[in-house]
Amino acid sequence: MRLAFSLYNDTSTDGTQDDCRILLEECAKRGHSCRLYCREWDADTPQGLEILKVPAKGLSRASKLERFNAWVQTHRAENPVDGLVGFDPVPGLDIYVASGLSTNEARPKGLQRRKAYRQKLD
Repeated sequence: MRLAFSLYNDTSTDGTQDDCRILLEECAKRGHSCRLYCREWDADTPQGLEILKVPAKGLSRASKLERFNAWVQTHRAENPVDGLVGFDPVPGLDIYVASGLSTNEARPKGLQRRKAYRQKLD
């Protein structure tokens, strides 16, 4: 199976890049052909992985993400894959992986949400 992964992230400190690498390695180990769309890649490259660095520029994170996703969808149309797995909730994904810092306890001390904020969400 030919799989593509979409990883748009500004930093690798939240663990999303590690989660992506682990998933890529497991898919490659099972014999799948994998392609990664990303803005930057700091981790070791799993063997047999095609990495495409997407030139997404913009003034805000939202505009960069929109251009990133448009580039990925255009490339995917020209170079079809069986499935697109993404780590950011954007249109056109076959599978969305919610990854990274998901709980307040996992966040670095300065990034934890105040108790009052958490009570409203919980």
